[in-house]
Amino acid sequence: MRIYRVSRGVGKSPEIFGLSEKFLGYLALGLLLGFIAFFICRVLIDSNLIGIIVFFVIIGGAFFYCQNMSIKHGEHGMAKQSAYQKRPRILVTRSRSAFLNLKK
Repeated sequence: MRIYRVSRGVGKSPEIFGLSEKFLGYLALGLLLGFIAFFICRVLIDSNLIGIIVFFVIIGGAFFYCQNMSIKHGEHGMAKQSAYQKRPRILVTRSRSAFLNLKK
């Protein structure tokens, strides 16, 4: 039996399979959606096989999506990208007072 170390110490975020804390939350959300889809297939279609296939497709998609996002952005990359997108492209000032009060 393998033992996976979750706690990395004080002040460091947990990491499992290379996924940091935010991506673990996304993976848990994908797992929840997979279970809901399985139960919907079980009740409406009355077929375990289709439900299991849908479950594993959703879980696999969520895992690979989270893995790719973790590789692309890193631990703090998504926050940096959203902050970069929210910054203004051009600053416009119509008065000189902003520049006159600058200190050297």
